[in-house]
Amino acid sequence: MPVPPANKPVPEPSVATNGHPVTEAPLPPLTVRKGRKSHRAEPATNGDDSAMEVDTNGIGHDRVSAPPTVKSPSSAGLADAEGDIDMDLAPAVDMPHENQETPVDTLTAGRSVGVQYVPAKAHDLSANTTILDVEVARDDHVTRSAWRPYDSSILASAGLSFCSLYKLSPSSTEKIYDNKDDGSWVTAMSWEPSGQKLALATFNENRSSIQMYDSSGSVVDLLPTASGMINALHWAPKGTHMVVCSSNNVRSELSVWDDSIKPEEFPSYQTLDGHVYDVTWADDNHVFASGVGSVWQCEIDSTLQMQVVNRYQSREANTEWSYVRGVQTASGPVAVAAASSAGSLWIPTHDILVEDAHRADITGIEVRPKQQNQDANTSTSVTFASASVDNTVKVWTFEVESKKMTCLHTLFLSPGLPALALAFSPDGWAVAAASTDRFFIWNTDRGDEPVAICTCPTDSTTDGSVDRTIAWDADGKKIAMGYGKKVAVVNLHGRV
Repeated sequence: MPVPPANKPVPEPSVATNGHPVTEAPLPPLTVRKGRKSHRAEPATNGDDSAMEVDTNGIGHDRVSAPPTVKSPSSAGLADAEGDIDMDLAPAVDMPHENQETPVDTLTAGRSVGVQYVPAKAHDLSANTTILDVEVARDDHVTRSAWRPYDSSILASAGLSFCSLYKLSPSSTEKIYDNKDDGSWVTAMSWEPSGQKLALATFNENRSSIQMYDSSGSVVDLLPTASGMINALHWAPKGTHMVVCSSNNVRSELSVWDDSIKPEEFPSYQTLDGHVYDVTWADDNHVFASGVGSVWQCEIDSTLQMQVVNRYQSREANTEWSYVRGVQTASGPVAVAAASSAGSLWIPTHDILVEDAHRADITGIEVRPKQQNQDANTSTSVTFASASVDNTVKVWTFEVESKKMTCLHTLFLSPGLPALALAFSPDGWAVAAASTDRFFIWNTDRGDEPVAICTCPTDSTTDGSVDRTIAWDADGKKIAMGYGKKVAVVNLHGRV
């Protein structure tokens, strides 16, 4: 672009949000896991002239009621205009200006202010998509998807009544295992960290069982049966330990299974009051569980006995903490919890509460993976993202020592499209969010416009459900999005 004459002012770029008008479209009538909280005050607009709201803990965060009139900032030194991405994306075009002022980094203020470059148009990945049709006899749909660790050719997908394993190749797709319509409900699924085994929990006749499958779909082990329904199943980040949670409305039981020993029965359970919604590992010895009004921190000793070391109770005793994620830092384990219907975020380990973090139901939270050169034992901050049906994904950072929580970016989907699931790339460079029939990818550090989008084909089999799944493979080269009775597998043509 030619340089404008010095005697003419440079025109200001038009203001829009993610390339869309700032007028906010109404939300679709979707129903998610929890009910809505009534009489919530309408939050202030993110990025306007009003001061950033500070809650009683002194945490600064944005409260959004409409798309902002300015864009998220780019942090100097974190990403260049080309996006530093090899996904066949068109590079951004630098606009030469005379007497260009040095932009001011505003991340420390926690507000998305300032545009420092002209973003490239989001790359459309739709042409690189393979659609897998999930054949289920019942009125069911995909609720879980997970790539085999270290193997981008094996994908597991499950719903309430089925679990399937797919082997993908450049020329074909083969279903290598399918347990549909065997009379059992699939209640949990998790790959062992090395990818040697897939643990699958099923429920039938008031009893739960866990089968171990190899990558070809053959049963290699059958664990002892358990009473009640297993609703959480997670392998430790390293090693052979797996936490198992069975829960009902009265009480929940947590136990640790050691697959290297394979005892004849499960070790002693740790009993928790009430229903447990979510369970997560913080490291190989600490587990967090979330329920109604509480988050529990459990520690596992050398004999694999689980003990509750802390019970954190929220200010509202009836708040349902639908999601919890854990991470290890230099100061010890940190938990991040989200209340779906309340739209609130909570750091129970440090007593930090952000009410109305979103103006509608939260559909998920995920912690950003550590970089390869980062040591969890020396980390002093936690970066995570939250998704909501208010059409946004928010990226947050929590400084452990100062106990300060800040919203770095508010990322907008297209008007009227809720964010129903989210996931970080394995290296944390990008964050992706799935909506009704498409997903979006953003640069985690830069925010602003999406670097890529994908629109998936729909038909009558994809209507009626709001469950969505999104999963990156271990190399960051493929994304799987489950929607309805379909799974869209997108080849990103490179490393993110």
